[in-house]
Amino acid sequence: MVGREVESGVKARRGDLNGVETIFDYGSVREEIRLLRTRVGLLDLSARGRLCLLGSDRLRFLNGQVTADLRRLEPGSGRYTLITDRKGILRADAVVYRLAEELLLDVEPGVATGLMQRFQDFIVADEVDILDAGLHYDLWSVQGPSAEAWLDSVGIARPEDGRYVIESRTDSAGEEFYLACNRRTPAGGYDLFLPRSAENLRKSLLPSIRKLGGGLCGWQSLESLRIEAAAPRFPVDMTPAVLAPELGLEEGTIGYDKGCYLGQEILNRIHSVGRLNRKLVAVDFARELGDRSGAAGPVVREGKTVGRLTSSAWSDISDRTVGLALVRRECAEPGTALSLAAAGESRAAGLEVSPRRLGQGPG
Repeated sequence: MVGREVESGVKARRGDLNGVETIFDYGSVREEIRLLRTRVGLLDLSARGRLCLLGSDRLRFLNGQVTADLRRLEPGSGRYTLITDRKGILRADAVVYRLAEELLLDVEPGVATGLMQRFQDFIVADEVDILDAGLHYDLWSVQGPSAEAWLDSVGIARPEDGRYVIESRTDSAGEEFYLACNRRTPAGGYDLFLPRSAENLRKSLLPSIRKLGGGLCGWQSLESLRIEAAAPRFPVDMTPAVLAPELGLEEGTIGYDKGCYLGQEILNRIHSVGRLNRKLVAVDFARELGDRSGAAGPVVREGKTVGRLTSSAWSDISDRTVGLALVRRECAEPGTALSLAAAGESRAAGLEVSPRRLGQGPG
């Protein structure tokens, strides 16, 4: 569910994302990208799912459900992780935050209900309760180079440095909320998990952002910056057809020495063999092709299909369309010339494997 409006009369273009209503933009995606790069943007990310695990066995239980080693999490910190089934097939990704008395999961839109059912199916004698925190907490994000200045301007103490650090705060009306460091854009920023009752803080968000020259931003601007940063997203670039090691995610996302979890045997076997047939890479379109945002489809080389373009968006930095593609290993070197076999076009669109390194984390 998308959070409530922060200001009456603000027109938002809404659409469906994985079965969930989402705010796509507020009229100009490129202007919103500019705000996120140079000023500060306010994003309603309440379409994302939020789950809460309670009970004395919550950490041990969830550690057996995800690829990262959650035992190393200190209270007040978080970690990005994947969720696979017994066959090692990707089913979701998440940021897991360890709070004092609970674990909080931030997941992609449309994923929370299925994850709740999966977790409940595996609870036998465990002291674990699973709640849909999205029913009680909205998720807002303040991103951009002026994000820290925004915290100072509204009197919210900055959290400790470090991605996924999470701390509780209290607004002027005494309402407790959670503030998390989450770098959803190149300049970074903060997520606010706001209880539905925190009306004073919610209403103050947009006016305080505008005082710093910022404004509202939608999902599409965030998506464009994600693709430029080459950060894969579930279920677009990361699908059940993709093996987790093919994603090239940073060390710690998959715990090969953490012990037993769903999919552990398969992933460890792949890791031991050390040879993958495919790899997710960043790609750049030829500049003369113009804006091909949203393009997807088979990728070919010398007339043979060698992979698939999974995401694409216009980059204001490189002045061209950029994307992500899952290609055969021998086609993954930077500089490799590829083509997108676009349906209904007389000639294939030129692509080149980019030296941009893959990022990670939900955006």
